[in-house]
Amino acid sequence: MKNVIKNKKRTPYLKDGMLYSLWKYLNGYRVVNKNTLCFEDLTPVNQSIWITAVMFANMVTELGLDIKGLRFNKEAYLTYYQKKDKVADIKKKNSNLHKSFKAVLNNRYNLEDLKNVCFFNNLGMHEFFEFDKQVFQKTKNKLEYLLNDYIEYFTEDKMLTEKKNYSSFENQKQGLTQIIESYRGEYGNNFLIEFNPDEHSIPFPDFNNSFLFIHSLIAFESLKLIEINKIWIYDWEKPPEDQTEEYKTYITLTPEYLREIGVKNKKSKKRKIEIKKEKTETKYNEGVLHFKNKEINFRNKQNQKELLTTLFEETKKNWSYDEIQDKWDEMIKLRVVDKRKDYWKKFYSAGDDINTTIAIETQIKDFIIKNTKEIRINPRYI
Repeated sequence: MKNVIKNKKRTPYLKDGMLYSLWKYLNGYRVVNKNTLCFEDLTPVNQSIWITAVMFANMVTELGLDIKGLRFNKEAYLTYYQKKDKVADIKKKNSNLHKSFKAVLNNRYNLEDLKNVCFFNNLGMHEFFEFDKQVFQKTKNKLEYLLNDYIEYFTEDKMLTEKKNYSSFENQKQGLTQIIESYRGEYGNNFLIEFNPDEHSIPFPDFNNSFLFIHSLIAFESLKLIEINKIWIYDWEKPPEDQTEEYKTYITLTPEYLREIGVKNKKSKKRKIEIKKEKTETKYNEGVLHFKNKEINFRNKQNQKELLTTLFEETKKNWSYDEIQDKWDEMIKLRVVDKRKDYWKKFYSAGDDINTTIAIETQIKDFIIKNTKEIRINPRYI
């Protein structure tokens, strides 16, 4: 992206998700209905929060942006994690990580410290960073300048193709227009679009994998065709069982958009495009998980198998470790023997092992979500 500014050379495409993170960080003050931002707010569809944190820190470093108003919520973090156990364990394994861990806890850290602790995602620290919604003015000016030039290059087809071909902006524009028109007829000029790039089909030849929804959305606003009022994935006002893994954006169509679509409709009839949503079923039966068109075998992994068996009894439920332990051990349920103080770690570790096994097969690292009190299947995948 810096090449656009410094050398006026062709710049390579950003991933759609990285553009989402940068643009939302810049525009959080107007598109997010919360007092502060966190990395979950900047995380694109089908990506783990800790990956977003590391990638965002790398991009901020590359662009030379000064990130002020970023802080770590130590009090909330220590509510969920035991400091003494963590510090002792980290100090033993990795002295550099231990330094970064202490720096973050004391809110005296730099971006390298942030990347260090987020990369070791089992620490859970990536979930407790907070941003001010209003970006530091100098950073705001610089990032606006970079993104405006980047989007201008995108709309003028001046991007550099490296590892993958993307459709021309005219095709991108036609694809987003067809999505918008599928809503406009029923809902008018103000509506919510829901879009998951992995679960929609736009039947141009070879168009699905080259369509950039976020790029096109931002470009439409830059061209004053739409106004983006709000954009999100995780809805903080809904319970976990009602969450869906897709971009959700409230937009308003401008008079410019309506004039343009009106002219096009008079001049020529465009081929109608249906937006098809494909659902991937998630099933579990006798130790075998069917997920993302893969069969993942847990039959020989006893704790993981039993944990999945329990969680799939009620897939939308937050299971407490007490409930699971009672199901697993009748002696404890009947109060014949007491629970060990750290009994919950067995389930916590089994959840980590399940995520690791699934990630090897599907690259999805957060099938199980948990804390020190509860565990559940991520509602994104049910």
